[in-house]
Amino acid sequence: MDDITLIMEWRGYPEETHFSYSYTPIRSAGGKVEGFFCPCNEITAAVMAERAERESAVLNRQIFDSAIDYAIIAMDLKGKVTRWNEGARRVLGWDEAEMLGQAADRIFTPEDLAADRPAVERRCAIEEGRANDERWHVRKGGERFFAAGEMTPLRDAAGEAVGFIKVMRDRTEQRLVDEALRESQARLRELNETLEAQVAQRTAERDWVWNNSRDLLVVLGTDGILRAVNPAWESILGLTAAKLIGRHATEVVLPDDVPITEGALGEARAQRDLTSFENRCVHKDGSVRCISWHTKTEGDLIYAYGRDVTAEKQRQAELAAAHDQLRQAQKVEAVGQLTGGVAHDFNNLLTVILASVNLLRRPGVTEERRARYIEAIGDTADRATKLTNQLLAFARRQALTPELFDAGESVRGVADMIRTLAGARVQVAVETADAPCFVHADRNQFDTALINMAVNARDAMGGDGTLTIRVRAVDGMPAVRTHPAVAGDFVAVSLSDTGVGIPADRIERIFEPFFTTKGTGGGTGWG
Repeated sequence: MDDITLIMEWRGYPEETHFSYSYTPIRSAGGKVEGFFCPCNEITAAVMAERAERESAVLNRQIFDSAIDYAIIAMDLKGKVTRWNEGARRVLGWDEAEMLGQAADRIFTPEDLAADRPAVERRCAIEEGRANDERWHVRKGGERFFAAGEMTPLRDAAGEAVGFIKVMRDRTEQRLVDEALRESQARLRELNETLEAQVAQRTAERDWVWNNSRDLLVVLGTDGILRAVNPAWESILGLTAAKLIGRHATEVVLPDDVPITEGALGEARAQRDLTSFENRCVHKDGSVRCISWHTKTEGDLIYAYGRDVTAEKQRQAELAAAHDQLRQAQKVEAVGQLTGGVAHDFNNLLTVILASVNLLRRPGVTEERRARYIEAIGDTADRATKLTNQLLAFARRQALTPELFDAGESVRGVADMIRTLAGARVQVAVETADAPCFVHADRNQFDTALINMAVNARDAMGGDGTLTIRVRAVDGMPAVRTHPAVAGDFVAVSLSDTGVGIPADRIERIFEPFFTTKGTGGGTGWG
C-alpha cells in the first residue's frame, strides 16, 4: 500500500474546520504492513481562501457581466476603480476605460469631499463589513443626482480587506418625492397646529362684523322665514332678534310694499341675486324706513344685507323740491325777461307810431309827407301784429296751419331776406339736396325760425363771418335730450356760423323757453 493523504471536514462545534491526514504504512522486515503512521495538519484557512476566490470569481462574473440598472464599482483600498459595470456607465455617464485607475471620489459632491465623508465611510465599511449610505453624487458633466449606496469589503484568503464593492441606485426622483412629501406633511402639521386658532380668529372676525355692522344683516330660508338677524335691526327698526326670528319677512314690510317684496323673494328663490332692491319697512314706533337690499342665495338659505337709505331719500326729495323752486324762479325770471323784451319791442313800435302821429298833427304837412307817415304807421302796426301773433303761437293760442312744401325751396326763397338782415359783411351760403325734400309743417313758422336763427348767428359773429344753411335727407332722427332715436325718412335743416358759439355749460338750455345768451334787453329767448 502506498502513502494516502485524506482531507477531512469537521462541521461540528464551534465552526467549520478542515484537516489534512497523511497515512504512511509501517512494514515488517518481510514487507508486511503492521500499522500506519498518521500525521494531521489543519488546513481550514487555505480551504476557505480557495472557496472565497472561487465565489468571488463567480460573483464578479455574475455582477459585472450582467446588464443591470444600477451601478457596481469595484475599488482597491486606495479608492482607485478596478472594475466598472455597464449600469455604472448608464447611471454616472463615464465609460469603464475613463474610470479605471481613477479615484472614485470624483463621483461624490464637493460638499462630501470637503467633509472627507467618502474616505471615512469607506474605512468604516472596510473594518466593519457592509455599510449603507444615501447622498448626492455627481454625473459626468456635473449633474447632481441622489443615490442609495451599499459598500461591501473584498477580503483575501487570510480575511484581510483588499478593497470593496460599491453598489448605487439612482433615487433622485424618489428623493424629490420624499422631500415634497415631507414638506407637505410639515405644512399639514403646521396647519393642524394652527387650524383651531385660525378657525377661532375667523369666527371672531365674522362675529365682530355681524355684531358691529351698521347695516341690516339677515339669514332667511327660501320660504321667507327669518332664521338669524344682527343687532342692527334693533338700532334701525327697534326690533330685537327674539321678536323677529321665526317670522315671515313680509311681516315687517309696509303693506303697500308686500307684493314687490314677495316678488323679490321669488327672484332670490330662483337663484337670481338681487342688487339695490328697495322696499319700506315699519319701525317699532310706526315710522317708515326705506331699505336698499342685496341678496345671495346658497341652497335653501338667502343671505341679505340692507342699508337704511331713508335719509338719502329725504335729501333727494328736498333736492328735487329745491330744483322745482329754482325752475319756478327761473320761469319767473324768464317771464320778466320776456315782459321786458316785449315791452321794449312794443315801445319801439309805439315810438314810431307816436312820432308819425305827432308829425301828422303839425300844420302844413305836405301830402307826400302825410302819405309817408301814414305808411310808416301801417308798417309798424303790421310789425306789432306779427309780434302779437308770435306771442299767441308761443302761448298755444294760435292754430298752426301745416302744409306740404319743399324745405330746400323754402330755404332758397328766404335766403335773400336773410342776406339783407345779416348785412354786407356776412356771407350766406345755402346747400340743398338735388332732390326735393318735402316736409309737413307751418311754412310761416318755418321761415320765421330760420330768420330768427340767422339773426342770432349774425349777432354771434359780430356782423362779420360766414353763415351756412344746409338741407339734406336723412334716414333717422338722433336721440335729443329725453327723446329716443327714431328710424325713418326725415329732413335735416342745420345752420352753422363762424361766431363765438355757445358755452358748453349752456348748450343743454338753448331750447328752454325765454332762455338767451344775450345780455339784458338784447333778446327775449322766445323767438
